[in-house]
Amino acid sequence: MLLSELISFIKDTQQKKDGKVFPWTDEGLVQYLSWAFSLNYLFIDYDKKGISGCLVAYPLHMYSDGTLDSLLPNDCTVGKETEHLKQLCLMDAVANNPESRIKIMNEFCNRFPNWKNQKKWAVRKGKVVELKNKYIELTTLNFNE
Repeated sequence: MLLSELISFIKDTQQKKDGKVFPWTDEGLVQYLSWAFSLNYLFIDYDKKGISGCLVAYPLHMYSDGTLDSLLPNDCTVGKETEHLKQLCLMDAVANNPESRIKIMNEFCNRFPNWKNQKKWAVRKGKVVELKNKYIELTTLNFNE
């Protein structure tokens, strides 16, 4: 996967869907996606045409207080051995079709197997919301028991 291909996919999809995800400058988007990729927080689905969906999701180093600032990624890293104890942030997601959305959410569930027992945060329509397990279960076909 080329970073330029992913950035093009994100920008093209945002224009088509008038979305507010990945609200970064070009330079910020490169840094953000590189950071997510380096820590295995970037989930991507492909179809015959190329990239069809992506999600950035990560454990929070501190507990969220329900503000956007508490969800933003930073230089603090969470060790793999303690990820299961942390809250999760599903910050940015975009998919061209339901199948891609299902696949990236299944990847998320596999990457964070304790997700059902962790608080999950997201930004939806500009507001920080806590995601309930039901949201993820309805989005996936094959969620972890």
